[in-house]
Amino acid sequence: MNRKIFFLILFLAPWAVHAQDYLWPTEASHYLTSSFGEYRTRHFHSGLDIKSWNRAGYKVFAVDDGYIWRIRTSNTGYGKVLYEKLEDGNIAVYAHLDRFQAPIEDVAHQLQDKQGAYELDYFPPPSQFPVKKGDVIAYTGNTGTMYAHLHFEMRNARNEPLNPLSMGFSIKDHVPPNPQAVAVAPLSVHSTVNGNYFKQILSVTPVGNRTYQASPVTVSGPFGLEIRAYDGVNDVNNKYSIYSADLSYQDSTLFTFRYNHFRFNQTNLIMLERDYGLERYGYGRFQRLYKTRYTANLPFYDDHLDGKIALPPGSHTLRLVLKDLTVTGVSCSSR
Repeated sequence: MNRKIFFLILFLAPWAVHAQDYLWPTEASHYLTSSFGEYRTRHFHSGLDIKSWNRAGYKVFAVDDGYIWRIRTSNTGYGKVLYEKLEDGNIAVYAHLDRFQAPIEDVAHQLQDKQGAYELDYFPPPSQFPVKKGDVIAYTGNTGTMYAHLHFEMRNARNEPLNPLSMGFSIKDHVPPNPQAVAVAPLSVHSTVNGNYFKQILSVTPVGNRTYQASPVTVSGPFGLEIRAYDGVNDVNNKYSIYSADLSYQDSTLFTFRYNHFRFNQTNLIMLERDYGLERYGYGRFQRLYKTRYTANLPFYDDHLDGKIALPPGSHTLRLVLKDLTVTGVSCSSR
């Protein structure tokens, strides 16, 4: 039996964040070039890229009391990077630095001279470099990368990346997420979408205040949804990944994601978590709103929801809510 559905997308209230008393890590700016969880080739972006307007030399601050836990220098990757162990057990990471503040810089030079190599990975004892919140510990740069900026991470005690924007590091943001298209994916050998066995991409059009509707579609058998959307912030034109999504039918939640943390041994799964096939064929970067056997254990998802939709015959309404962390979100309805 066929089932006819259509989609609405509505911008709603922001996801609530309980701020912690951390300091913003640099004087360079409060603007981002990239956010947490964004797509990188074969990995998730594990922090925030903070704009320094392609200039080096801005002060980098300790975000809280703690001590310098690790000092690394490399010509690639994070370049010159400091790891600060905070009093609450979390780890702050400051990367692509131009130079460290003395005496950290002096000790790094001494160790490099002693080993006769620039590459350095040193774990000082906790008593060697204690720091207080607000202390200048380094200066922004472009080591290990092309353009100067500060790559900043928060990690938990297990060294797993956390989303800094979910921990009280706030930015100016009154710009809601922007939905661009919806893809409907058949999820069994017997499923069809508009009579076709392949994914169908639906355009979305505004129908009200922060409300969008996708084209009508007819489906048969189990199917899943994918969304192409981006988020923005005030004053800059960068496009960021969506923080969260909630897909529901009537009063039942079908699927959710929240980009709050992941584990480094899962980072290559981004090639499966996003729809790489649609991107390869030039349709843009779609985010799956359903689990696959490879992505089912990612910590972004609710353990009990797989996003695979099977509707009875008739006309139905689905609802999709996309949210950012600071101000607004998006909701999607279908009928």
